[in-house]
Amino acid sequence: MASGRPAAQPPTAKPRPTAPPQAGGTGEAAAVPSGAEARSARPGEPTGSPAGGRLPAVPDRSAAARRPSGGLPPAVPADDAWDRDEDYYGDDYGSAPWDEIPLRESLADRAAAELPGSWRIGVTSAFPYSGATTLVGILGLVLTGARGESVLAVDLRPRTWPDEDPDEPRGDPLCSRVGLPGDVTVADIARRRGGASGALRELIGDPARPGTPELEVVPLCRGEGATSGGPGVVVPADDTVTPGMLRTALSHLTRAYPLVLVDAPVEAPLSPTALRASDLIVVVSLAAPADLDRTAAALRDPAAPLLPVDAQGRRPPVIVAVVSPRRGRWSPRTRAAAGRLTRHVDTLVRIPYESRLDPSRRAPVRIPRLRASTRRSYLHLGAAVVERLVRLAAEESTKAGATTHDATRGSTPETLRTPVV
Repeated sequence: MASGRPAAQPPTAKPRPTAPPQAGGTGEAAAVPSGAEARSARPGEPTGSPAGGRLPAVPDRSAAARRPSGGLPPAVPADDAWDRDEDYYGDDYGSAPWDEIPLRESLADRAAAELPGSWRIGVTSAFPYSGATTLVGILGLVLTGARGESVLAVDLRPRTWPDEDPDEPRGDPLCSRVGLPGDVTVADIARRRGGASGALRELIGDPARPGTPELEVVPLCRGEGATSGGPGVVVPADDTVTPGMLRTALSHLTRAYPLVLVDAPVEAPLSPTALRASDLIVVVSLAAPADLDRTAAALRDPAAPLLPVDAQGRRPPVIVAVVSPRRGRWSPRTRAAAGRLTRHVDTLVRIPYESRLDPSRRAPVRIPRLRASTRRSYLHLGAAVVERLVRLAAEESTKAGATTHDATRGSTPETLRTPVV
């Protein structure tokens, strides 16, 4: 039934005149949407019919139309842009970007760092059967290869041990561990009245390979396989070495070699003398809670011969090498004992277990045959030793400058920590 009310008609909007699309414009593709979106686009302007009326296309200005009439702006020189950055970030901005990037040195680079002077390194342990002799041999070989210079090792192992257990004999001497004859002994060096350092190196080194960087060993006693005569033999093989002779020999050897390693067993008669003459001490301990606690107790005891103290109460730096006696991770007790030991030393280096270094094999040490982790740990130990010696060299240079300044003022110069014997 038809109603008397007229039907509602949608309001019509007067169409806006459309401008012809310009070059580069979008035309119909840029039409403004209708409805709520169109009403919210530009308030205050007619938006067209709510019944779906279509608004005319909005012309878009092309890139050419947006450009200024004068063309492109002139290019800004690089120096001006750099100056603006400096004004914003400061005067030091962009001075040398790669100088601020820290470079991580490898262990080989750290072990080969420049080291002025000559240094003596004593290697000992708090109790026997800890592997100190093996560590001296491997450390000497590693430093020789990393630094490209000959390293000397002195073995203070006596010919016989007074309290040696026949059921548990001591390990091989250092010459046997590294496969060297050991013809020249400490007594031979002590009886030489001076002489050039080059002649001393020729006497100790291999005459078939002069000038080649090698590990060279001077034992306390001539071994059974060594020759009984030769140009280096000055005194009989059974001549007793006194502490004074040892100090004289170490003085000659330090002038001839930049690094001198001294294998000082804990029960050897001359070990206290060698440790007092050392610039750095490396203590070897097994990775066991009882052994680590015993080593820490020996380091705390001022009367113990393990860590000598001079008249001023100063002691040399100490690096502890903890050798694992078996494969596997450390137990919580071992880690706790190692943490307690770390409080009394300067550096602690972990050495993993290596079956090829077992003294019962009676085989010389060969670095290429060791596992990669073992080689890396000994290289880490060598780098720690060199870095500590570099720090000592810097400290002694500072002390030398201070004593020179004090001497000019008339005061008594301070004695350096490591005297020249």
